[in-house]
Amino acid sequence: MYDKAYYELYRGPETPDECEYFIRKLYRQLKRAYTVDEAKAIIEEIYKYKDQKKEMEVKQWQSSV
Repeated sequence: MYDKAYYELYRGPETPDECEYFIRKLYRQLKRAYTVDEAKAIIEEIYKYKDQKKEMEVKQWQSSV
């Protein structure tokens, strides 16, 4: 079964804006989480994308200086 949302998350973000988009999608999924383990996994993904977003923003800033 082809799941577009899963593919997008698997592919990974390429810009800080895409990171923000993925983070928002994960927050929506978190609201619908049924189990504690599922919620923990989603929260870990959120933190992973937030870290990636920070790294991308730092790289953009360094390249513009």
